[in-house]
Amino acid sequence: MMLKKRGETKGLFLSRFIVILMISCVFIVVVEAQEVEIANDVTSVILVEAGDSIDNALASAVSRDLGIPVLYTKSEEMPREVITELQTGVYRNVQNVILLGGESVISDKAEESLRISGIVGGFDVIRIRGLTGTDTALNIINYFYGHVDTVTLVEPDVDIYLSAQLSKPIIPIEKDLSENVFDILNSTGVEYVNIMGLSEDSSLKQRLTDLNVKIKKEVYSEEIEEKLQDPSMYLLQRNNKILLVEKFTNPITIQGSFLVYYEDEDNDGIEDNSGLRLDEDFSLIYKKYKGYGVENVYFYSDDQRRLGEIENSLFKKNIPFEAVSYEDSKDLIQNSLELNKDFAKEINQNFVDNNLRIQEQFEEDREEFEKQLAFLIEQIKIFYRLQEDNLSPQAHITMYEALDSTNGLSARWKSAQVFINEYMS
Repeated sequence: MMLKKRGETKGLFLSRFIVILMISCVFIVVVEAQEVEIANDVTSVILVEAGDSIDNALASAVSRDLGIPVLYTKSEEMPREVITELQTGVYRNVQNVILLGGESVISDKAEESLRISGIVGGFDVIRIRGLTGTDTALNIINYFYGHVDTVTLVEPDVDIYLSAQLSKPIIPIEKDLSENVFDILNSTGVEYVNIMGLSEDSSLKQRLTDLNVKIKKEVYSEEIEEKLQDPSMYLLQRNNKILLVEKFTNPITIQGSFLVYYEDEDNDGIEDNSGLRLDEDFSLIYKKYKGYGVENVYFYSDDQRRLGEIENSLFKKNIPFEAVSYEDSKDLIQNSLELNKDFAKEINQNFVDNNLRIQEQFEEDREEFEKQLAFLIEQIKIFYRLQEDNLSPQAHITMYEALDSTNGLSARWKSAQVFINEYMS
């Protein structure tokens, strides 16, 4: 069961007493917020399986860069509360729900349930997947961006969540570099890369040089945590929150947040508060982050028993926080929905700003996009003629959306990418 507690600077017990007294008032405020704070302009939402680390990180990077909110689902079942949120909640105006991952991650049954709900809710369901995490990442770039100037190449052993904070598309790659990666760098017009954990690979650097791709940020494996938990790395981002989670857990996606870890110093793998310590310099870390606009700390634990030690440390340091304990994926799913309600106005504005940026990018590169789209359409037509009788009704709809010249260039591009990824792969 999920447990939420808000931290105050006057003391642990007083804070909890005040929260108890204000339950009825808080309930009224929440009801009003649900009526007022609707993300009217958000037309796309990403759905990932709550326990999948790679897809979760890929979604987080896109969310940070494009302002697209992320919700969570179970593998075999689409949660009723998620469907309700899409039909009548904060995201009632959504048009496209993008599932990240194949059927082994989010089952066909869960997808079908969502598709049926979309008929009532007025949204389409799109699945983006690949045989590997690298393939999924490349398909994400094709669908959401088409052209992108900067990507982050991440070695699998490196912390992919911290790398996602760079707010650029992530491509997890093995040291035996896939040709697909270089093909996508070449075809999508990438000019710069951030390299996380692969800095010593001379063959990678040579291939990048051959493609005239420049290295923007380069971080060695052993420096990842130190450098990517430094707010100065993210000067151009409008972050105002710290997301404090235990290392080696899958953090929830919160737009506008800095990710900071705490560790179990005992490293015993036992779910208790033994060995859990907040860095003794955290008050200095918090002060530094506060200088970059941080207002609050969101502290997450996957076990209620782990809250006490770090909670007390935050109280003693007069650091405001909200503590959330989640014991299973159901709690994580529910908490994500609550956060999206809390930050609906902020999420809505982020989506509007970044959607406008992407539309402008399509217009700036219209000639190149139209050329590539024409090639994709020809490939789709050939495939369609051969497989017409075997395609689903949804496949026919997607193809016609890609062909319809009355649709905008961005919409046609995305429909073509969906058809290729979903039906031709």
